[in-house]
Amino acid sequence: MKYSCALHVEHEEPKNEHGEDAYTVFKLIQPINLYLNFEPNISIQTLAVLWNDRIDTRIIAMIEKGLIQGLLSPVILLREAEGTLHILYNGLLNYCTQSRFENAWREIARDAWEDEWTADFILDSQTYSAQAGDSAFRSCVNEIVCCHGLGLREFRGDRLHHHNRWQPDRLKEPERLDKSCTQVKPPVDFNALTTNCRSRIHAAFAPTQSCHLP
Repeated sequence: MKYSCALHVEHEEPKNEHGEDAYTVFKLIQPINLYLNFEPNISIQTLAVLWNDRIDTRIIAMIEKGLIQGLLSPVILLREAEGTLHILYNGLLNYCTQSRFENAWREIARDAWEDEWTADFILDSQTYSAQAGDSAFRSCVNEIVCCHGLGLREFRGDRLHHHNRWQPDRLKEPERLDKSCTQVKPPVDFNALTTNCRSRIHAAFAPTQSCHLP
């Protein structure tokens, strides 16, 4: 399923046998670092949405808004439950950046379509806390983070999907065609072929001479 032109779907986990714990992992190119400043070297950000009972596209709209405002880079995972947007984020933010980040995301959550959500901020080091998110959040978050490597990663050439494949020493020379296949054959003389066929047909059906014994 395509959610946004800015987000690449890396993985989609369906609901379990109890109809819970469905989540989607997204990847995007991120030019903003953890301190909400432009970075000369871009990064790849991997984040997840742990859905409630259904896919709520309002969360996708919030991700897009955070990306446009330059506030998405610290986000690791999002989860909405009972009108609260739980935001798992990177704990390396300094005080000033964290204050700016939290105030902005409170406004984003408050502006949910046809609703008004509150924002709950959870440090990535506090996922084991009994107060972190709701029960579904606490039961799934650590596995999702570990399995999919959520967060920011430097975008380097050796991490490209086809980096090794396109190395010059790995490129194979095109196979040469067999010379016998490339020889030009003389054109067929259809007039001569037709004449020859007609002669054979006449010879096959010509009446035979009877032999008389003396």
